[in-house]
Amino acid sequence: MATYWGVNYDFNGDSRMSFTKQQAISSLVPKAFFTTVDDEVTWLSPELTQPTEEEINAEQARLQAEYD
Repeated sequence: MATYWGVNYDFNGDSRMSFTKQQAISSLVPKAFFTTVDDEVTWLSPELTQPTEEEINAEQARLQAEYD
């Protein structure tokens, strides 16, 4: 399976949308600036509250449920 732009592609050609950590953060804090390397977030918006891992995971699950 390969992932391109948040969509997982199976070897048989099927695809399933899955939401990334970056998409979840952007959904939670739309005006935030941040980077990620190896799933590690560097927060570049000190005036905004950085979401916790639990909040990010919950938002990924919410976005996935909404999409499905």
